[in-house]
Amino acid sequence: MTKEGFPDFSSKEKWYRTTLLVPYLKKAKVDQRTRKLVLGGLPSSLTEGITGITQNRWTGRLSKKYKVSSGKKNHNTSSGAWAGGQAGTSVNDIGGQGHWKLSALNKNCIYDIPHQMLRAQAGFRPDIGTYHIPRADVDPPKDLLDQVFPGVEAMLSEFLLRQWRGKNVGTLRDSQHLVDDLLNAETTNGLHPEDVARVRSAIISEKYKCLRNNAGTIPNRPDTDGCAVGFLKLLLHLRRVLLQDMAILCEKYPDDPLLMHPIFKSESFMTFAVKVRKVHYEPFEQAPISARMAAVMPDVSREFDGLKKSMGAIVQRVNEYRNNQEDTKNELQTMLQDGLSMTRQSMTESFFGLSRQFEKNMQDAINNGLKQLKDQITAEVRRDLMHGLLNGDVIELKRKADGQNGSSSGKKARKVDDEPQEYFKMQRNNDNIFDLWDEWKNRQPCVEYMEQKYGSKWRKNTADTRFYTRRKVIIDAIEDVMRIENKTAEEVLRKADEFQKSLPKPTLHRLAVSISQRKTQSQGLYHPFIHQNL
Repeated sequence: MTKEGFPDFSSKEKWYRTTLLVPYLKKAKVDQRTRKLVLGGLPSSLTEGITGITQNRWTGRLSKKYKVSSGKKNHNTSSGAWAGGQAGTSVNDIGGQGHWKLSALNKNCIYDIPHQMLRAQAGFRPDIGTYHIPRADVDPPKDLLDQVFPGVEAMLSEFLLRQWRGKNVGTLRDSQHLVDDLLNAETTNGLHPEDVARVRSAIISEKYKCLRNNAGTIPNRPDTDGCAVGFLKLLLHLRRVLLQDMAILCEKYPDDPLLMHPIFKSESFMTFAVKVRKVHYEPFEQAPISARMAAVMPDVSREFDGLKKSMGAIVQRVNEYRNNQEDTKNELQTMLQDGLSMTRQSMTESFFGLSRQFEKNMQDAINNGLKQLKDQITAEVRRDLMHGLLNGDVIELKRKADGQNGSSSGKKARKVDDEPQEYFKMQRNNDNIFDLWDEWKNRQPCVEYMEQKYGSKWRKNTADTRFYTRRKVIIDAIEDVMRIENKTAEEVLRKADEFQKSLPKPTLHRLAVSISQRKTQSQGLYHPFIHQNL
């Protein structure tokens, strides 16, 4: 605003004598015609700051105006304690660092402001690091950034090159990774990614400038320190914050003296301000994903720390288990060697002792089996056998054994071939018509074969007969359609399967009932499946 110009950073004496608060030759006053604040003249000296009395007086006035109760106007000794509290440090740790008693710490050095409550009331999580300003997501355009603190990237790149020259011996041509070495994590901490890219470009330009003018060497300017680099980084950050904040303040305070600067009257700033206000007044629930991610990152970080500790404990337990395995392995090897050291004679005696015991057990088992078999022969069989042998009636005994003599009722015995060799039973838990057809026609033995060979004898009870009758209704319907419409079994089965699936309850039982009902209602002219011919 005072056209002060960029500070001189050629040596420490130059930049450390720069003051931030300088007096005007003339006091600021309000123009009665336009009702706007008009600044005074240029400062008399850029290195002559305001007096301590003036600073104390104006600090007191501002504190009284904004109702800030504080007796520390010139030397605020509680700033370190306040910064520690802002970073989440406990009150006990702050008191231990400054050797303060708890009462003095709470009274003089800790502002009684519940930061966690304020963050929660603002709609954020109470943890540190979750507070988010939506307008900070809108980056100012390049032309606006270049107008605020112009040349700060070039000055920062020059300082970084000075630092590199002070720590390294050689020329720029000898450094293959100069830019990466300068823009390390410590240097870029706190910088916006776009500012890092602009500083990188400035470093490359400065490097080639030095290569052209000084044959690959950097001018010998040893004056550099962390404060100067930090100040330049602060300017990079503040110019972005200034543009974002003024986009909101220009609407609330249109008479602010800072708005008299041409930057804030340009068309580029007006367009930028519209974007900032749109994002600023957007509800928090509609904030971009980056803001919501920033809100949950502390919790994610804590979860990862917990996982890291858990993994460390698991690795420790695995190592202990591995060590125990080695000990167990060594013990087993020792026991095995002791077992193998038994003499051949003792092993032979043990083997023969087991063999004799096994032989005795087998003999006892055989004797018991023979005894049980002998007991199963009934007294009637023994009597008939003895009677046949005494009378020489061997033929009669043979006829009795073969079952060829007539019974007392005079009925002939059935032939063995007339009985099914085994009990055949249809599958009852099947509702697939393809499986039913395969069981009826193709399997060995199939239902059709059993019916042709044994008739109804293979069905052992009434339930088997009833189940067979229901399934036969379906088989008869399929064969009728195949015969009448001259279609293959595969075609008819496919249509029958579609009809079955269309039933309310698609089971083979319901299909058989449906076929029977359609046959009864149609009086001989019926179609077994669906609503039309297959």
